[in-house]
Amino acid sequence: MSDLLWVKYELSPVMVLNNHGDGHNLKIGFDDNISAEETFPATSGSSRYKLVLSKNVDYPEQVRTASDELVNLLKRLSLVWTFAGGARMELQTIISHAAPKYSTNGSELLKEMLARKGQARLSHSLNLIASVTTTYNDFPLANAKRLLDAAVKDFHLNLMLEYYNEALLDEKNWFIHLYKIRDSFDKLVEKHGIKNGRFGLSYDKWNKFGKKLNTEYDLRHAPQKEGPIPVISREEKEMLFNTGREMITHYFDQFDISHY
Repeated sequence: MSDLLWVKYELSPVMVLNNHGDGHNLKIGFDDNISAEETFPATSGSSRYKLVLSKNVDYPEQVRTASDELVNLLKRLSLVWTFAGGARMELQTIISHAAPKYSTNGSELLKEMLARKGQARLSHSLNLIASVTTTYNDFPLANAKRLLDAAVKDFHLNLMLEYYNEALLDEKNWFIHLYKIRDSFDKLVEKHGIKNGRFGLSYDKWNKFGKKLNTEYDLRHAPQKEGPIPVISREEKEMLFNTGREMITHYFDQFDISHY
């Protein structure tokens, strides 16, 4: 007898800009026999967006491993979510009085399966809260699947996505992660033999990005000595993040991979 283990990610209210009001339901298969389903009701306004990742398990001892697989896939989806049409998906374990927007039946399912075997319940819990904006350009799941497939095939693209996500999350060392995007971007240019241009990214943007982080502020690497980190204006920081993101989107454009 198989039981369905799931991780559910819900946001409400969500406005989907590319929504025609007919309702939306899409189910896609991923590796490791994981199914992903996104749903949105028939409305031209805002409503509840739901993403459910699920997998069948046959034995209680499979629950923890399968739970980890579902959570890891959700984390992978978060790397490409904004490029796929969604809003930024922040996943972290935090203490909060807010109602979690992300839940799993792992603990309850394990209890039920062990009860059927006459065993005591083992301790098992997931406490993950997602904090996201509520405007989506499009329903993200299908695009996210294509972007993840591309990242699996290209090591440096995968690194760029991970570095961009780390830059967003790591307030103290964001500049180090951003510069790593440029390093991986240059390796992709070399790998694909692009002699003239950088996947369409202008030389001015590429050069300015490097100068700000490597020459003007010397923030390419972690500080070698104690002392204050140079102050970067909000406008400069926004420019650096935008250019880091553009390196990724220009790569997508080069190979006709749809994105936002």
